[in-house]
Amino acid sequence: MVRMGALRITGMLVRKGEEAGLCAVLEVLGHRSEDPDSDYIAYRLRELQIFDQVPILQNARLLRDLSSENVRDGLGQLEELFGREV
Repeated sequence: MVRMGALRITGMLVRKGEEAGLCAVLEVLGHRSEDPDSDYIAYRLRELQIFDQVPILQNARLLRDLSSENVRDGLGQLEELFGREV
């Protein structure tokens, strides 16, 4: 199970780590796509987008062509969760 610390780190990486931080989180998300714990990370990213107004999905889409397959897979997971609504 993902611990609360991991969720806090996810938030910090995305907020303060800029492009590299978001890339790192998406890399883990894509690499662990079959792991049920990845859902917690994806939901945390969605919370950041909705409640904290952090443009997660928009920024992740900008990284699509510059990133690894795992990052693209992580983005795909987010688009499924967000419903491509944003």
